Amino acid sequence: MHSLDKTDSAAGKQLIRLLSIPIEQYPNALTLLELENYAALPIFLSYEGRKNIAIQIVESLLKNSTQIPEAEQASKLLELISSLVKDEDDQPAKRDDEDFEHEQTLVARLVHLLSNSVADKHYQLLLAIRKHFGAGGDRIRFTLPPLVFSSLKLGLRYEKLKDEDENWTKKCQKVFQYSHQTTSALMKAGHHEISLRLFLQCAQAADVCNLETIAYEFVTQALLIYEENISDSKAQLAAISLIVSTLQVRVPSPSLARNKSRV
Repeated sequence: MHSLDKTDSAAGKQLIRLLSIPIEQYPNALTLLELENYAALPIFLSYEGRKNIAIQIVESLLKNSTQIPEAEQASKLLELISSLVKDEDDQPAKRDDEDFEHEQTLVARLVHLLSNSVADKHYQLLLAIRKHFGAGGDRIRFTLPPLVFSSLKLGLRYEKLKDEDENWTKKCQKVFQYSHQTTSALMKAGHHEISLRLFLQCAQAADVCNLETIAYEFVTQALLIYEENISDSKAQLAAISLIVSTLQVRVPSPSLARNKSRV
């Protein structure tokens, strides 16, 4: 299969222009997913051409704050912008680090638009997103952290629903398992400092949800990273400060303090 913007630059430019028109015209870029055959056209472009279109789509979504609430929509969208999400066979051997960081920052910002007001559907959405982001290679240092934060927010949402959903504890545990697995993927890829920070964030969220055993596990993982993988003295100082801050005793409420003073 030929790539038009390589073998015929005029045809390639026209195809890119054609694909750009609906992106510019529709304020809701999700409309692209409903256009018959639209998703089939970018494959005729080279890697750079596909990335050009993908960046336009993401920028449109961010500009218009377009919410993506369904797992199926998220999967189709991430397939459409796959050149930004995962390695592809025809991508250049060398890349511009500045451009790469800018592109991945755009994708990371996209996570905040991937949400659903129904907690259970939001969890399914998170599962669908990680399936794509997990195949991103070096991109995960940009894309997985916002997924962890999104999952922690979901855990806190389940905690607030405890009076309405009798299964909230099990659901909360599944969310924190997701957070653990996602952060562990970063740790295994060698991103130790960000993993340590995320494990501590997870521990705080689990503590708020009164899941002490889970909170303990997160802190344990952070300590293991500190002991085994943080060697730079400045990084060690920053890490131990974060650990101590996370483990500090919470200030009791004024009413509790008054009761203790009477004992």
